[in-house]
Amino acid sequence: MDPSLLAPVPPATLAVAMAVTAVSAALQGTIGFGFAVLSVPVLSLVDPRLAPVPQLLVTLPLTLSMAWRERHAVDLRGVGWVLAGRVPGALIGVALLRAADKRSLDVLLAAVVLLAITMLVSGAEIRRRPATEFGAGVVAGTMGLVSSIGGPPLALLYRNEKGATIRASLAAIFAVGIVLTVTTRVVA
Repeated sequence: MDPSLLAPVPPATLAVAMAVTAVSAALQGTIGFGFAVLSVPVLSLVDPRLAPVPQLLVTLPLTLSMAWRERHAVDLRGVGWVLAGRVPGALIGVALLRAADKRSLDVLLAAVVLLAITMLVSGAEIRRRPATEFGAGVVAGTMGLVSSIGGPPLALLYRNEKGATIRASLAAIFAVGIVLTVTTRVVA
């Protein structure tokens, strides 16, 4: 193990991490996603020990409280299909972590995130039906396991829903997905 991974994180670095985390949490709480999209890349550059897994653990209480707060608006059918897709997605993520080097994974994930953002900005519409929900779950599960950034395909999937449905459904997906991702990482 690299000895630098065991050294304490300097207080100034922790202050930056807390500020980034607070802004990311405000974004997530407002629109329903974006915590990992903002915090993981920034904190990975600040200090690699701060992301991606620590950000997963920090996000769990936030997503649980969001899902509970707006539980009346959770799209149970869609959430079920997405979560079903996250299971094979997590397995694909494990395979990618074992087979690919970090640089290749970074390029792949950046391309997927940029593609999703491009589709969001372009107005491309994805009809929500079981196949697209399952597919988005597979992509989100893969991305979530590899980088902790699984939100872009889900944001694209839910983009035309009401705010409460977006926030509640994505929070439910993220809460279960975090547990699945951390468990899969530990087992693998």
